[in-house]
Amino acid sequence: YSVINLRFSQIWAALPLLAFERPPVFPSNEQQAEATNQGINYGRLFLFANGNDTESMLFAARAMIIALGVGLGLVIFLVSRRLHGDLAGLLSLTLFCFSPLVIANSAVATTEIATALFFTLSVLALWHLLRRPGAVSIVLAGLPVGLLAATKISGLLIAPIALILLALRLREGSPSLSRLRLGGRLLFALLGAALVAWLVVWCVYGGPAAASSPERGPWQAHEHYADSTAIAVIEQLRVARILPHSYLYDLHQFVQSGSIRRAYLLGEYSLNGWWYFFPVAWLVKNPLPCLLACVAAVAAAWQLRRRSPEDGGVCWNELTPLVVLLVVYLGVSVTGNLNIGARHLLPIYPAMLIFAGLAVRLTLASPRLRAAFLAVLFGGSALEAALIHPQPIAYFNLLAGGPANGHRVLSDSSGDWGESLPAVQRWLERRAQSPAAAEPVFFSYFGCADLAHYGIAEPKVVLLPQFYDTRAIRPYLLAPGAYVISTTMLNCIYNGHFMGPWRASYEALYQTSLSDMARLRAAMRSQQTLDALMAAEGTDTWLNRVSQFDYLRFSRLCAYLRQREPDERITYGMHVYHLTLEDLDAALNGPPPELRPANAIKHADRYPDEALDFVR
Repeated sequence: YSVINLRFSQIWAALPLLAFERPPVFPSNEQQAEATNQGINYGRLFLFANGNDTESMLFAARAMIIALGVGLGLVIFLVSRRLHGDLAGLLSLTLFCFSPLVIANSAVATTEIATALFFTLSVLALWHLLRRPGAVSIVLAGLPVGLLAATKISGLLIAPIALILLALRLREGSPSLSRLRLGGRLLFALLGAALVAWLVVWCVYGGPAAASSPERGPWQAHEHYADSTAIAVIEQLRVARILPHSYLYDLHQFVQSGSIRRAYLLGEYSLNGWWYFFPVAWLVKNPLPCLLACVAAVAAAWQLRRRSPEDGGVCWNELTPLVVLLVVYLGVSVTGNLNIGARHLLPIYPAMLIFAGLAVRLTLASPRLRAAFLAVLFGGSALEAALIHPQPIAYFNLLAGGPANGHRVLSDSSGDWGESLPAVQRWLERRAQSPAAAEPVFFSYFGCADLAHYGIAEPKVVLLPQFYDTRAIRPYLLAPGAYVISTTMLNCIYNGHFMGPWRASYEALYQTSLSDMARLRAAMRSQQTLDALMAAEGTDTWLNRVSQFDYLRFSRLCAYLRQREPDERITYGMHVYHLTLEDLDAALNGPPPELRPANAIKHADRYPDEALDFVR
């Protein structure tokens, strides 16, 4: 978990650990301090240190998320059945259960499924509250809104959604109340629900003991964001102790980290994303039967446009909260810069799939054609899920060229989220029994797990630059062998100081680094010469040069590898390239494998050099 994710789903996922016969051991302060110095995050330390049963802990946490996914599926089925009929409920549930994006995110201990569940329950409960205000409906609305606000920062969108629903409800009016009196009554009900939600947030974060400190903490004092309106609001909330200190800290970290977001789409790179990122992600990450169902639902709604709900028409009034959720969430998504994964679309999936259930009411030319159409929707969804098993996170439909080509369209958590380590471990075990066992293996991983836990450690494997890089800085040679690289690392989205495609600025730095490394190799032939070099120019200076060369060399190698197909795929997100001496010479010493323009990273010109950690 990242610190910018809120607490409820973390608590929910951790509940089974309380029932463990041998409770997990938490890292000591000394271990945390040492890990911080090595760049190791707390989650990795907690899961893999002190003899904790890592696999059992992960299984238990993931099972809790699966339970939320089952609950979400039930909500989708019940709402779709109530609005469109039994068959529609089954279709919505089928599309949900066989969605690779849903399957992938229901099997990992993250916030996405919980967020989708609480967004759906919140908008439905708020609409019910506005239609039938009362004490019970106030509590029933406040509970999911509070859990949503304590689960994901995007849950704050529920505030404008509630105001839009209020405006739509006022437009309907009331036969027994004036619009002014109705507005006052509904506003009072919404304030009651907000009070319940506020209490839920406090309960999730520990009650009054979690109140904000009156002293200004170090996390408020980031100069680069000192003038931010959001930071100013957070500061006022902290001073007034309106929300828990930890909650405000998470909000603050999100504002800071959200200013610059590395993003990748269709071979292009950006720091602020693209308005069309999520529309493209929706098109390529959904199975074609699901896309077809959505189109058919629109066509069915058009066919039924003249019918009233009582006469078999569409219950638009009941669909109102779901449509508002779709519009607001998508509107914010296409204007925001959080372009790091299709999983961020999951909050709109329930609304989308409930509407898609309307496809069963599409009138076609003959009963046989209608039966064939429904068979395609039901059977095709199941077939797509079966074909991508057991790698649902890497699913891409034919519009993207299938999962083998998905990394050319989207990267990061859309296709490679560090889930391939068990498969890599099995691949290494098979390789150890083959004639290729003597050949070295070089490895670069997009994730933060403990590689040694999966048998991936030196000298068995030579570690290349990693997403969470805890390697000691030292010079090493690249040799002919197997290069196993996560696709996100292959695309150089998070390659330290050298994000993005290979450009002239990188080439110039690389050539300088080659000269530096030649000087270092010559000096290493004699301890006396090496000591003199370190004394003259500084050990820290040379450590920085060695580290810079390591990352530059890796970026140039990846630029070369992106031009060719992998020799093997351990998974769709973990490619293997068997490189000869000639291959390495071409990649590292030949003409640049690509040379993109200086402005190849979109929006980099909007930020001062000191705000970026890579060369333009």
